[in-house]
Amino acid sequence: MRSGDTSEMPTAETVNEFGGFQKECCGYRRFFVNSARVLLKEKTLGTSTTSQKTLVIVSGALFSPEGKLLLLRRASDNQWEMPGGAIDFGEAPEPGLVRCFADATDIDINTDRPLGSWSAVEKSGESSTHIVHIDYTVKCSGALLGVEIDRAKHAEFTWLGKAEALAKITVPAERHSVERAFNMLARSRKNG
Repeated sequence: MRSGDTSEMPTAETVNEFGGFQKECCGYRRFFVNSARVLLKEKTLGTSTTSQKTLVIVSGALFSPEGKLLLLRRASDNQWEMPGGAIDFGEAPEPGLVRCFADATDIDINTDRPLGSWSAVEKSGESSTHIVHIDYTVKCSGALLGVEIDRAKHAEFTWLGKAEALAKITVPAERHSVERAFNMLARSRKNG
């Protein structure tokens, strides 16, 4: 905001339930909290409102000493995935992955190298969610004593080799991340 420009200053009429304010611009209502933009935007289309939001998911490829990858099977839809989860608003991806990984597996990790990122848009009625995935290789921050999963979220876990892991993952972009993780593991073992 330029000095003297009051166009984005909150007024009593624009204070919202987030404790911030909103401003109408180009058909979008932008919500602000403590002068920071929230990831939720709503676009007004006639009398209906379409909501659009962004969700950032982080996951980590953890390998056993034998070179097997840890995968979890979601209880909700039986899909296999690398451990991780959604980061909180304002949370950086790496610390978010450390937190999410521990929540999902009870394993303390450190992020190693980025594997890549991918995104998809999911629509449900009038709302759309842009889901951004960021994948990393990770290492245990201590001794791996076991895997404890939240049975409400994940039905089981397993350690798999490359062929078995690729056969379990059904989302093409996730398969690419898993394949890349195995390739990075092979290169690091080759280089000592």
